[in-house]
Amino acid sequence: MKLEVQAISTSGLEGETKIFNLDLQPEARTLYVFAFGVADYDENRLDLQYPAKDVDDLVASLSAHAGDLFTDVEVTTLKDREVSTAAIRRHLKSVLRQAGEEDTIVVFGAGHGIRDADGEYYFLTSGDTPADPFGGISRHDIENLVTWSGLRARRKILLLDTCHSGAGSADSETRARGAEPLFPQEHVNQVIEGQGGGTYILAASSDGGAALEADGNGLFTAGILAALGGAGDSNGDGNVSVEELRAFVVGFVEEKTEGRQRPTFPLVEGGDDFPLAATN
Repeated sequence: MKLEVQAISTSGLEGETKIFNLDLQPEARTLYVFAFGVADYDENRLDLQYPAKDVDDLVASLSAHAGDLFTDVEVTTLKDREVSTAAIRRHLKSVLRQAGEEDTIVVFGAGHGIRDADGEYYFLTSGDTPADPFGGISRHDIENLVTWSGLRARRKILLLDTCHSGAGSADSETRARGAEPLFPQEHVNQVIEGQGGGTYILAASSDGGAALEADGNGLFTAGILAALGGAGDSNGDGNVSVEELRAFVVGFVEEKTEGRQRPTFPLVEGGDDFPLAATN
């Protein structure tokens, strides 16, 4: 880029024109993607078809549509028996904490969840069962992936295609992943109050008792993929923002399930909308 500068006096005398060559480099921004999914359980009746595929498909979509938004994409995936509380904590401290203020963190999880008798939520790892979920990943550890005070990134989003039970399927074409919101609005506000920035938690949910999977992905994940692929760009600016993602996925899932599944999107107060994908 060339910049021409010339001094002109108040009487109209023109000075020498000088030309400066400017090398303007865009600010480096990295997209950190951490995706984990469990489809294979020791108790075979709990097995799901698509969580591992959901992980691969989401990572591929985010990487393909990073566009001009990010100069680099840092990806980590964990599947089936790789998923554990230790692995989640290790990644938080060793990778996600490296993200700078202008970077973006996307965390995605897919699989079964359960609440114990006291209402505490656990993401079931391969060896866990609804009757004994205590080796699973607690809600606190999952929340920490976007709410930990040691994170510098101001733009963070947690996407969860799991709810709280893992009961039977609604029909022969779908299997259940859970029920009820994982993160009630009042709880989210308490956890992240005062952090500022753009921190979002988007969770699959159902008033009818099931977060469903069909047609090659969890329905919640399928909605996310469609949105990131361009269907979510409601204002036509070439980018899909978190708010556009939210609006599209709600409509997508409710339409596909005829209202049986309603995603919950507790937006943190003070959070700023930000782009996730470039569609051009």
